[in-house]
Amino acid sequence: RVRRRRGLRAWLSRLGRRHEARALQEAWPKVLTGLVFTVHALLPAASTYAAVTVILHAFQGQAYPTPDGWCLLHRVANTVLGFYSLGCVLIFHFQGWSTGERYEVRAIDRIIRCLNLGVAAMRGCCVLVAWTYASIALDLGLSRAAVTVRPLVAGFAEVGIGEAIGGAVP
Repeated sequence: RVRRRRGLRAWLSRLGRRHEARALQEAWPKVLTGLVFTVHALLPAASTYAAVTVILHAFQGQAYPTPDGWCLLHRVANTVLGFYSLGCVLIFHFQGWSTGERYEVRAIDRIIRCLNLGVAAMRGCCVLVAWTYASIALDLGLSRAAVTVRPLVAGFAEVGIGEAIGGAVP
């Protein structure tokens, strides 16, 4: 007399012996490969969409920048970053095309060279914008610190520096 298995283990065992399960096991590498190549094909499109969206959002908004200049700085930063990202995506895309007829390769090489120059310029602009952000943040931090310290310095001036330290100055 043979005992029948019950539960999850028995169900999985029966499922593994079915024709559909075997067909799925045989097709699984092909399905996984198809998914990987689909994602690989969609990544440049998603990167391009993100770059163009950043550029378009940088040009939308208030008609005039606020008096403190942060709005204009954010717009410039987003525009530069968007163009940099778009240039990197286009370079990667065109480098995949650099095989084929000789006249096509020359034209694509020129496009890639121009894009490389543009990306280098945008990279420099990104560094400049980051430097500007850091300078403004440092200026803002020092201004806030000066506002906080000013009452303490004014207190020293009223009392006299010697009395504030704890001794009398002759």
